Amino acid sequence: MGKASYVVAVISCLVAIYGAVKGIANVRRVKRKSGVMGLFIAFATILSVAVVLIKPVMDKYYYGCVLLVCAATILTLIDLVISHNRMSTRPLPQFEYKGGDHRA
Repeated sequence: MGKASYVVAVISCLVAIYGAVKGIANVRRVKRKSGVMGLFIAFATILSVAVVLIKPVMDKYYYGCVLLVCAATILTLIDLVISHNRMSTRPLPQFEYKGGDHRA
């Protein structure tokens, strides 16, 4: 691995740590627990970079990290779609109606 690969690994770890810190702050602020998957992908990235830097002999560690990052990406996309749907829908007006029976 060249010098540039180490630089990219360090930068991706810093970005993942920054995302994890912002995600923790977001979870404390928001009542609904959407946005937690960003933490999962941050930790998956940090673990993957650690595995690449350690350079284990067996391939199962590399494959495990790839599967973990893929699962984290899929879960983050699902969380993103759910959050978008929640933010883009408005409450139904008939449930906000307060008053008596006007047909009486």
